[in-house]
Amino acid sequence: MHAIITLIIIFLILFLAFIISLRLLATYKMKKLKGATLNEFKNEKKLILYFYSENCGACKVMAPIVDSIKEVKVKKIDVFSKEGAKLVQELGIMGTPTTVIIEKGNVVNAFIGVKKKEDILNMFSKPQ
Repeated sequence: MHAIITLIIIFLILFLAFIISLRLLATYKMKKLKGATLNEFKNEKKLILYFYSENCGACKVMAPIVDSIKEVKVKKIDVFSKEGAKLVQELGIMGTPTTVIIEKGNVVNAFIGVKKKEDILNMFSKPQ
């Protein structure tokens, strides 16, 4: 009985380590994406790419926040659509919801998860 409990504890620790490493990898990829140029969006002065999945709980929380953004253009992309799957692979997106902030074709910020509207809009560079 003691051996089974030990195995369960080891399994849980390994599983937790795996989940944490996936999260760290996804965060690293988002940081690496910052500064990239996306030629297909170079004509967009300011753009938010919002990647979501219909079955994602955090996406359901983020959806009304994204829908409330009227100050800049927002392009919502289902990761399971043909276009979404292509962009997910191109950009190395590993989770939803992922939001990519673009100015003149350049990625100025990217993040995974839920943020407030004001925090998202503050990720754009300020006019000088």
